Amino acid sequence: MDNNKEVITCYISDFVSERRASELQEAWPELLAALEKCGVTSSKLNLTESDLTASITRTHCQDYRAHRLLELLATTNVPPSLAVELALNDKVTYSLIKIGQQEGGFAWKYGINQKQFAERREWLEKHYLEALEFATDCHLYLGAQTLTAVATKSGWPVSLGLKTIRTLVEQRIRYGPD
Repeated sequence: MDNNKEVITCYISDFVSERRASELQEAWPELLAALEKCGVTSSKLNLTESDLTASITRTHCQDYRAHRLLELLATTNVPPSLAVELALNDKVTYSLIKIGQQEGGFAWKYGINQKQFAERREWLEKHYLEALEFATDCHLYLGAQTLTAVATKSGWPVSLGLKTIRTLVEQRIRYGPD
């Protein structure tokens, strides 16, 4: 392999729904164009083996953007067109919050079993996220193991809103809805 190239493989979660897989498949031409802007020289979407693979010419800025885009596509429920905007536009602020059993996720960190996590995630979805969106002026996208918070405005209150979301969601996953 050329020393200036690096292969990044980003595995899609086992929990990707058929709907999400079809969204990625439909958006693939747009995603290819965005990946080219990130310096990706070749890429492949293989939904049967659950992976996204990209070869990039290594520059820090492009590498970072390509990685952000692949991570958003592979682990979140953020619409593909918004994932492109988030990855390529440094002016849009977002936070990818690992809430599940994956390494670094809140459930993993606090030893929450799968059943408890599923109940707490469902409670978040049904009773909490809409109010949190309203209170923080952020859009929230709940995935199987992640929550992505996207700021609708810029400025210092945005970072406060994103921190508030992270803190409150962590408490709900850790302690439950009580």
